Amino acid sequence: MDNYPICSWLVAHAFASAGKDFGCEPGAATPDDIWDFVTTNPDKYVQVHPLVPIGMYESAATTQ
Repeated sequence: MDNYPICSWLVAHAFASAGKDFGCEPGAATPDDIWDFVTTNPDKYVQVHPLVPIGMYESAATTQ
């Protein structure tokens, strides 16, 4: 795992080092686990950048 870490593993371990979690062990976190936990726990996480298709950020930013 150290030579080719999975991105969700890196994210989960980085958050764990700050005392945050996604409702599962860091080494078991998948992108879907992270997304599901973040979107169903707005008291713990706040979306700071809209999740939009690449190239669509400019139009999303102007409508907010």
